[in-house]
Amino acid sequence: MDCSLRPEQVRGILHALMPELIELMNREGNVRSLARALRQCQRQVNALEEIVIPELRGERRRIEQRLEERERESLFQIKRLKGRLV
Repeated sequence: MDCSLRPEQVRGILHALMPELIELMNREGNVRSLARALRQCQRQVNALEEIVIPELRGERRRIEQRLEERERESLFQIKRLKGRLV
């Protein structure tokens, strides 16, 4: 670093670097926004994996069991009706 620079020279150098600094600030803001969105998305994925999907699987099992139960009841009723007709 050259300490012999005068304030006017430093101002000129900073002025020349200003567009790059502004671009870097914009990119940093974009990266921060993406990071927030990614964290939110990860929370939603975790909620799906840990809560929603297991609940839906349990509900599917209950529905399948109920349908099997109704099927057995229907078969039993059909057999009873056939027994009465014979």
